[in-house]
Amino acid sequence: MQPNDVALVRVYTKEPGEIISDVTFEVDSDIEVVLEAEAGSAIFGSGASYKFSFVIRDLSECVCIYEDELSGFFGDDNWPELRTQIVRTVPPRGIQDVINNIMQVEAVLLTGGVGPKGAPDASFATSPRFIVYTR
Repeated sequence: MQPNDVALVRVYTKEPGEIISDVTFEVDSDIEVVLEAEAGSAIFGSGASYKFSFVIRDLSECVCIYEDELSGFFGDDNWPELRTQIVRTVPPRGIQDVINNIMQVEAVLLTGGVGPKGAPDASFATSPRFIVYTR
């Protein structure tokens, strides 16, 4: 990682309270989406802004079923060190109609603005596919 670089390293899903990723979830359970990112020392020290956004796509139906975002500044409570792990909880109410469909999280991290038009830097990540099932 170079001093001015920022990267969304990976995104994955897991069960609440668990440490490792998971790809199967019961229909009445929360799902946690984990976004792991890293910033270089120079940009982190600048206190620049960042914004995480993600959507959950139902690949079987070709629709987005959930979206979320989080904004802040390097050094805040959500990104206190060069590396961070953002965990967002997805409640079951948004995913009950997609049982056994193939799903995936698409995420982007936008940071600062560079150049004369102030275009942000962007870093993208895609989760492994997962499903929601019922017993």
